[in-house]
This record gives sequence, C-alpha cells and structure tokens, in this order.
Amino acid sequence: MASLRAERPRPAEIMRWRTDVVTGLGLYEVQVLTAATSGPPGLARFFGMTAHQITSYFDARKDETDNHASFALLASTEAILRTDYARRVRARGKDAVSRAFRTINKEQREKVSLDAHILQTWVDHHPACSAYVAAFRGTLKLRNWLAHGGYWRPKLGRSYSFDDVYDIVTRLVRSLPGLVL
Repeated sequence: MASLRAERPRPAEIMRWRTDVVTGLGLYEVQVLTAATSGPPGLARFFGMTAHQITSYFDARKDETDNHASFALLASTEAILRTDYARRVRARGKDAVSRAFRTINKEQREKVSLDAHILQTWVDHHPACSAYVAAFRGTLKLRNWLAHGGYWRPKLGRSYSFDDVYDIVTRLVRSLPGLVL
C-alpha cells in the first residue's frame, strides 16, 4: 500500500481560503470601480472599461476561484476517503467496512477505485449513507472536468456551485461512521 501524506487541507480550511479570496476580489473590484468612475483610472489595465465590463471581469475571477476551491475540496475529500481506507486496512478492524476493505486490498492492491471500491463498500455496508454517496458521485464528473483543464463541455447532470460541493462533501463525511478527518 502506498505511503499516505497526512497533511492536506480540510474542508473547513478550503472554505476559509475561498471566502478570503472571494472577499479580497470583491474589495479589489470596489477599488477598481471607484477609480473608474471618479476620474483618472487608478489601474491601467482597466482603462477604458465600463462598470459592466469591470463587474463581468471580477465575476469571472470569482467563478474561477470557486472552480479551484471546488477542485481542492473534492481532491481533499478523496484523500480523506483513501486515507481512511488505508487506516482501516492497517488497523484490521472487525467492523464490516474494515473487513471489506481488507478483502479489496488483497484483490486490488494499488488499483483501488474511489468509486467502485471505496464508495460502493460504504453503500453496501452502511446503507444510511447511500444518498450522500450518490450526491458525491455526481461531483466526481465535475472533479474530472476540472482536473483535465475543462477542455470539453461537461455533462454534469446539474450545475454545482462551490456551496453545493461543500454541502455535499460535508454531508458525506458526516454520514460515514468512524471516518477520521
């Protein structure tokens, strides 16, 4: 089993980072709009832009920040789930999930799938989490699209704001008993 790095941003840390960045962009936007409407432009790169163009520019930056934060959140959640999987395999727990993970580890070794193995095991042995797993599975298409640079038009089935992703991840993590963050 591969060695695992324990240092990763937790969902709450990612939420704070995203909030700080979006707040900073909002403050910067106000400065630029003020400079654009009160006479000579304060920042050359915004020279000649209308208030609408400036607002659109900052909206795009906020959307991109939300994409980065969503990706970080989904990657961190995968790390939490994989680390928990490895911990359960090593600890040789007697609960059904730990036993199933050990069987998967013997059969798959380094080729353990987040979806087909880890998430499915949780659904099979802890049905109360299945709605949360299903919602998280929906976000995996978003994660893949973001990870590969978004060069195609994604078929996500629905749109995901950062707040949606945060809610889905938080509910999933809370629904899995014994999960160590």
